[in-house]
Amino acid sequence: VKAFSSPQATIGALDAENAARLLAAAADIAVIIDRGGVVRDLAIHDDGLARELGAREQWPGRPWIDTVTVESRPKVEVLLRDAGRGDSPRWRQVNHPVAGRADVPVLYAVEPIGEDGRLVAFGRDLRSVSTLQQRLVEAQLAMERDYTRLRHVENRHRLLFEMSAEAVLIIDAQTHRITDANPAARRLFGPSAKRALSQPFSELFHPESRNAVVGLLAGARLGGRSEEVRA
Repeated sequence: VKAFSSPQATIGALDAENAARLLAAAADIAVIIDRGGVVRDLAIHDDGLARELGAREQWPGRPWIDTVTVESRPKVEVLLRDAGRGDSPRWRQVNHPVAGRADVPVLYAVEPIGEDGRLVAFGRDLRSVSTLQQRLVEAQLAMERDYTRLRHVENRHRLLFEMSAEAVLIIDAQTHRITDANPAARRLFGPSAKRALSQPFSELFHPESRNAVVGLLAGARLGGRSEEVRA
């Protein structure tokens, strides 16, 4: 964090009331902590967040570390230790437990305040970010499920394609070139299958039948189905 270059000249002396307003405005949650790590006062912008945490009623007089989840306690210890040593503050996410509901994530940085070992913890409410992350995870899981279902469908179609006793060709709708042929179709063409299946579909037929074949393909492409033709 880069401090102001000349705070005495640009900000001047602040009384306690002005300092409190600035601290409260600087973050979603501002917590005043004494040298023993106990919460002495706090300010929360969002009344709904304050009620959800029960902070105004339950936090004052309690160790700050007791207001977070077990997994977040080591992070709080590091925040308090670094601030007590005067190290440059680092933001860390901690979670506050809420009975019967999901934990509330808050991003904190801690700074010394005054000369008696007091600290102020600045918190940023991460609930909206957490909600977006959860939605992203759910969307990703849904995509993975859809992809798995699609793979199953493709595998079933491929199995039917390969096992069909009828000759089946897959033809590109634009170029009319054959893109795939099942084993029955390859057996039908015999030794010349590789050469025959490398050309446009209509080229497999007698010149007198090619217009009918091209019309067959056009009908399938434009109308979704076509009538049978003899070629």
